[in-house]
Amino acid sequence: MIGVARRNPRFARLWSAQVVSQTGDWFNRVAVIALLAKLAGPSAAVGVGLSFGLEMAVRMLPTAFMSPFAGTLADRFSRKGLMIGCDLARIPIVLCYLTVDEPSEVGRLYLLLALQMGLGICFDAARQGALPNTVGRDDLHDALALSSVTWSMMLSIGALVGGAAIGPLGIAGVFVVDACTYAVSASLLAGLRLPTAPPHPTPFRWIDLLTLREARLGLVHVRERRILAALATKALWGPAGAFLVMVSVAASVRFGLGDNGLPDPARIGPAFGLLFAARGVGTAIGPILGRYAVGRGRTAMLQQIAIGFVIAAIGYALFAFAQGLWLAALCVVLAHVGGGAIWVASTSFWQQSVDDRFRGRVHALDFLGMTVSFSVFALLGGLVYDASQSIELTMACGLGALALCATTWFLATRPIARELATAPVAGAAGASDRN
Repeated sequence: MIGVARRNPRFARLWSAQVVSQTGDWFNRVAVIALLAKLAGPSAAVGVGLSFGLEMAVRMLPTAFMSPFAGTLADRFSRKGLMIGCDLARIPIVLCYLTVDEPSEVGRLYLLLALQMGLGICFDAARQGALPNTVGRDDLHDALALSSVTWSMMLSIGALVGGAAIGPLGIAGVFVVDACTYAVSASLLAGLRLPTAPPHPTPFRWIDLLTLREARLGLVHVRERRILAALATKALWGPAGAFLVMVSVAASVRFGLGDNGLPDPARIGPAFGLLFAARGVGTAIGPILGRYAVGRGRTAMLQQIAIGFVIAAIGYALFAFAQGLWLAALCVVLAHVGGGAIWVASTSFWQQSVDDRFRGRVHALDFLGMTVSFSVFALLGGLVYDASQSIELTMACGLGALALCATTWFLATRPIARELATAPVAGAAGASDRN
């Protein structure tokens, strides 16, 4: 898979910037969590489940609200310039975390986090829109898979190394490292050459952006290509938001208790790092196994998604009852083998189906559905846990929701699958014509 970077120098530069930037992102997450724990401490008003759910929602919802605008900007302006601008703008935002050192300033931290995440979705929409222009058609799936594997590797490395770095560097030092990664990413992107964006039949108007007209045009394009059901795949993987909250809860109350029976930060940190590193390992393995098990065609991508839902459900069903930390980590790996297959296959499917002029907006719509769904399920999962104080019951509710979502996906994508199955040659040609 790494050969796609050797064959495509422009993709190699874009991918290198992703590696550097995402390393800093995971360092940042560990530092933000550590800083919140230091300033806020245990909350008497909000249960542990909802606390974890709120952290995920605050991290994800700003990106959801920004995604329709981000996609339009990525389609209408220089994608290279947008990526560099977002990198440079995030440097002072990250450094402003250094000014947060009192409990009364936690609100400022959340504001900075929202701004950082909002710029992050603009960067990602531009990167996703630019990626197909840096590789040949035959290399697109491999490039998308490598990008997903990279995210997973950076999650695993960042979760483990970021936690270890807080000791010698301190929370402030980790934030400085994060700011430096954005500077390095911008310098790598400065040398990237991308083709000029294709002309649009209508001129850009800010009023269209603010009224979401541009985003609606992206939705119209998706409907014209008859891939709306496939585009909703990540949103239907939303119960994973509740599962990830339970991973954090388990790290705290199942694997992070001290000898006195109370949560011990010295044990919570390594447990949290190992479980999230396991998530990254599974997400990295999933797309690779999916590609080699069922292939890379459009029909194979739908098969990967279906199998991914089943594997994810099995993994998290086992996790609910795993009493040992390493066993729980293996369950998380298995679950996210399925999740990784769902993620890459669904992205590759719509990437091969939409016009280049709309890729940024379609990516934004894809991301919007995912972030809203993950956030809602994260909050619901936290509430169910606080009411029941049971990881097992909460996971059972989440698995029930996942079964309903997977069934909805299967029924909604059956017309696409039938079309591909009954006319494979014509369907493949049609897909090529639509690219």
